[in-house]
Amino acid sequence: MQQQNLPSSFSMANDSDEIDLIEVLFSLWRRKWTIIITTTIFLAISLGYALLAPQVWTSKAVVMKPSTFLIGDYLKIIEKYDTLQNQNPNDNQAQNTNRTQQRAQRLFNIFALNLVNQNNQIQFLKTTPMYQELLDKGLSHEKAMDILLRRLTIAKADKDKMPVDIDALDISFQAKNPALAQKTLQDFIQYVNDQTKVTVSKNTFTQGEVRLLALRTEIHNIESHLKALHEERLTNLMTALQTAENAKIIDFNYSQGYTHNSKMPGFGSLQITADTVYNGPFLFMLGTNYLKAQIATFKKQAIVYPQRYYQLKDMAQGLQEILTDTAQAKYQTYSYLDLPSYPESRTKPKRSLIVIGGTLGGSILGVLLALFLNAVSAFRLREKQQMK
Repeated sequence: MQQQNLPSSFSMANDSDEIDLIEVLFSLWRRKWTIIITTTIFLAISLGYALLAPQVWTSKAVVMKPSTFLIGDYLKIIEKYDTLQNQNPNDNQAQNTNRTQQRAQRLFNIFALNLVNQNNQIQFLKTTPMYQELLDKGLSHEKAMDILLRRLTIAKADKDKMPVDIDALDISFQAKNPALAQKTLQDFIQYVNDQTKVTVSKNTFTQGEVRLLALRTEIHNIESHLKALHEERLTNLMTALQTAENAKIIDFNYSQGYTHNSKMPGFGSLQITADTVYNGPFLFMLGTNYLKAQIATFKKQAIVYPQRYYQLKDMAQGLQEILTDTAQAKYQTYSYLDLPSYPESRTKPKRSLIVIGGTLGGSILGVLLALFLNAVSAFRLREKQQMK
């Protein structure tokens, strides 16, 4: 009943649409070779590109803060430095563990900063064979470096994908073959680790170097002061000996002392004993025998330094050993959560997608070309009919 009530124009429109669709399908069938040839050409082009396009392989790694085992040498050096500076002498086990974790995190933070530092990236990439290959192709330094920098990717690891809640970094590098990608990534991470150790050495022990300079300065001052006193005392003894010889004073009378009747107004009679002459202006009164013995002994006797002097020497030697050990220490400022991978599949080109896309694009273009050619043929046919 509803179909009987529909307008007749609507029914005719439906018939027209069905006829037009059938005509379109027949017209495409008549142009099937156009569609097939176009699709085949695009298939061949996409297949050729997929096979000949430069291959890109991506090696990936995930790094996190270093474990205690990996920073053992560093911790030993720091503990020596703290002991020398008398820091943290009474910490308990929990405090030591917490301090160790903080130091590991600090090392990793410096590693991360060096990792994203573009100057470090450039300095490393300049040493790679890929950089030289790009230069040999005629590319400028800026263009070659831009290409290589885009192959290196550094990002925060997705904590949702981590087995535990930790701070980690994803690092990846792309190269023309899997072995080169993996090796370059390994070398880059090691390069950044070495740069981080240099940074840590400078930052951590700058205060130690300043302290070492202060210790050496104090040691030098003590040595200079005591040597000057030693030379002054020897000079005084030799001067007194010469005076005693001129005065023909051979020995000092220790039992009764010596009374000197001064003719100088105001002095009167002076009672002179060994204690009063040894460090005074009457040193010559000790006599030639004593002065000669004293001079001979003084020349052979080494300078006696105070206890403070030897404490300073020990501290300076300890600091120097620490600074030397720091430059030679073997430790790692990061841990691998995932080692640099050996890529098992290409990142680019995606051959299957390229071929499918090329085939599909060729088919669509072939259909459009067939419709266009049919439209041109129909237009020419109508012109001929009108001319008749």
